[in-house]
Amino acid sequence: MLHPFGGTFKQFEAPVENVIESDVMGRIKSGLVELEHGGLEPTAVPATKFHLYNFLKQHPTASEEDFSKEVDRCRRYSEEEKEYSREGNPLPTIGIEVEVPEKYLSEDKVAVLNELGIPNYQESRTYSNALWEVNPSFTYSPWVQGRILQELAVMGALPMEDFGAGTKKISSEELLSLHINLGLPGELLTNPRVSQAEFYVLSDVMNYAFTSENRLANRKTNTSLIRKSKNTKVSKKSGKMSLADHDSFALRLELRASEFRDYPSYRMLAEVQRLAAILISFMKVENKLPTTETEKKLAEVWPDFSNEARQEFEKHGLFSDVIDKNPAQGIDILKSTDLRQKSRQIFSRYTRRVGEIIGK
Repeated sequence: MLHPFGGTFKQFEAPVENVIESDVMGRIKSGLVELEHGGLEPTAVPATKFHLYNFLKQHPTASEEDFSKEVDRCRRYSEEEKEYSREGNPLPTIGIEVEVPEKYLSEDKVAVLNELGIPNYQESRTYSNALWEVNPSFTYSPWVQGRILQELAVMGALPMEDFGAGTKKISSEELLSLHINLGLPGELLTNPRVSQAEFYVLSDVMNYAFTSENRLANRKTNTSLIRKSKNTKVSKKSGKMSLADHDSFALRLELRASEFRDYPSYRMLAEVQRLAAILISFMKVENKLPTTETEKKLAEVWPDFSNEARQEFEKHGLFSDVIDKNPAQGIDILKSTDLRQKSRQIFSRYTRRVGEIIGK
């Protein structure tokens, strides 16, 4: 079958249907009905259903009162989506693709994901370890994407290791590839007027800050970012691109060298979304596209970020996209210098500047 973003993948040939018990699914549906009274955002539904499913599996005899309290806690997912999708918010939509070793995703777990409406695909078996890709639909809030990652861990679909004191992290023996997709305005499709090197500045700083040397050394491809285009569907209500399905994005930036490991991975999703906003705003100004006052202020930040990052790279003799062209050089420098610490400082400092501008 065709992956929604291109490429050939396959699902289990005989998927298990209706694997979620009818009483569990019935309670999940009743929870959604309860949430609809306060406003249930469509883009929050998969995360909400996933959380309620895991709650009921862990607490099969939960009383109606306890279940109702858990349903009420799920309101924050819709509140997040509503806040991030408000008119004038310059942050791009965000999506993820996480590659999970097939041994952690049984046929029943895959069937559960399918019933909950969370897209997933088995990659072609061209590598020694068969991988299963879970790629939730795009959301407006990075924290809702993070919630789905958390629910995958609760489900037992991620290789978690107990570090004591109630702390669990991805096993040190596993590498989980995490691609990050950021929606770009369709108007930038024809003539971005921005050098590819600018995209690599964002990608490189993120990778030096958050991606392990082991992950950089064991990637399946030498392409750490790509821009892809699709037909767009624009919401009449907000003017934003529809999130009805994966095919709705006119243009997206896919950052492909990152990984999921522990708490900093959640922070990374939120921070890269903010830094993408200054790049997108800069692109809109360069293309003389209509911009809000907020976007104009954000656009002014990009040259500062880009120049500071490049200066840090130059100190170590690094050039743009060295992670793709000469990964060994980048890995050696990460191991022997303070580049990771400096990259995290740059990432965090400019994330705060974005927050000061957008008031979040």
